[in-house]
Amino acid sequence: MECCLRYVEKITGYIHGDLGAWNLLRRKGRIYIIDFGEARLGDRHFDAAAALVSTASDNASVEETVTRLENFRRGYEGNAQTE
Repeated sequence: MECCLRYVEKITGYIHGDLGAWNLLRRKGRIYIIDFGEARLGDRHFDAAAALVSTASDNASVEETVTRLENFRRGYEGNAQTE
């Protein structure tokens, strides 16, 4: 909790602002983000958390959930742009 509180009102760049399963399209193994109507300056962790929560499976095992989170982290880090 203390770690999360350090991010309060932290602006790390532009964020989507409404990044959920409803704004993610998948085609030929790639994911495309659409609908940037709520884009603004903010903390990128907001978008990452929203995408994870909106795509989570209610019936996934603990192992599946951990694997999914690890894959997401690797993909996020591998594609993150530094300022």
